[in-house]
Amino acid sequence: MRESLVLRGRTLSLIVVVVGMLAAPALMAQAGGPIRPYTVASLHGDYAVNHYGANLALGIGAEHFDGTGKATGSLLLNRPTGTGSRELVALTSTGTYTVNNDGTGILYLVVTLPDGTVKTATEDFVITRSELIDGVLVATEIMDEQREPSLVLGNGVFVTQDFTRRGEDGD
Repeated sequence: MRESLVLRGRTLSLIVVVVGMLAAPALMAQAGGPIRPYTVASLHGDYAVNHYGANLALGIGAEHFDGTGKATGSLLLNRPTGTGSRELVALTSTGTYTVNNDGTGILYLVVTLPDGTVKTATEDFVITRSELIDGVLVATEIMDEQREPSLVLGNGVFVTQDFTRRGEDGD
């Protein structure tokens, strides 16, 4: 009889563990939490637009994230000149990125300026919106801040970027 009670206790414990494992995702979804963690695959596709300081300059372009940690981009920057007029400057970039399971990450970029000068930038970001696409939690909006002052404006200008995913498949 005692062995029967021990066996029933183990069976009941196993049932509680299995039910808990099955119920956890549903409870997280009800609470509004992500069912899946973010990964490097969460950044996949083309993302667009960035701005500088208090509307000092605006860059129109796209950054492509390949879903494996590599990024490439091109940008047409409208910036002020020393004479008070404005000029368009083409920039390109290549780099790598990491994504933490909470949706934060770091983007490391090598930026090529029109005169061929190469500079580096490090940008901290957070995924602010996402959706489940083919079983992967994919970022649809990202907000980032560059650690260094602007590479193309000088004067200590603070750079932030809002990325919005373009297109459905992102390729």
